[in-house]
Amino acid sequence: MEARFRKGYDPDRLAFAFPQLAACIKPAVDANQLEACVAAGMVTERELEREGVVFKTLHSRALVIKEIPRTHVAGSRLCE
Repeated sequence: MEARFRKGYDPDRLAFAFPQLAACIKPAVDANQLEACVAAGMVTERELEREGVVFKTLHSRALVIKEIPRTHVAGSRLCE
């Protein structure tokens, strides 16, 4: 299985060090906290979708299963 890495950046330090990148910096949403607020009834999922503030992304990991040929080696008990 291949490792999938995602980069992360410190938004405050990025804005301080590179002010020209201010348009690239967006506030982050704590998805777990937001889901807890929805579960508590503070807002509905439908209201979030209606306002266009919800987006869904699919993250998958490429898992490739290769068949390992079984070969018999004289005196070996590994492939029995």
